[in-house]
Amino acid sequence: MPVKPALNYLAAAKSAPAAVNVLMGDEPFLKRQVNLRFRQQVLGDDDGEFSLKVFPSDAPWRDVHDELATRALFGAGERLVVVESADEFVTAHRAELEAYVERPHTTAVLLLEVRSFPKTTRLYKAVDQHGLIVDCAAQGEAENKTWIADWAKE
Repeated sequence: MPVKPALNYLAAAKSAPAAVNVLMGDEPFLKRQVNLRFRQQVLGDDDGEFSLKVFPSDAPWRDVHDELATRALFGAGERLVVVESADEFVTAHRAELEAYVERPHTTAVLLLEVRSFPKTTRLYKAVDQHGLIVDCAAQGEAENKTWIADWAKE
């Protein structure tokens, strides 16, 4: 699946997260908006907080993997596992993540928030093929104006 610019992802009515998702870029507002969209899509509006787990960048892979393998007790049945500022996490656990992308659990959605995600890595290629990459870099002025006008109407 090709990399989606954040504004395109947010504007698409039927954008849906994959089992493994990467938010890359340095625009915090766009990351926050896409993160909120993921939360709505995966967790819904009801008891979603019970099915959300957020990890820091220094989290051990085993803890993240255990959350991904755990079935949600409340809500729609899927869990959302987020690793914030995940550049360090991706570097430390690249091999485990590469294997996970090939065979993700069906009980959860993984969301990695990174500043950079080099196209030359096997992990990038695996996520590009099996998951979703959303580019949260600053957009052009014309795209921003259009999206802000549409967002204000909501």
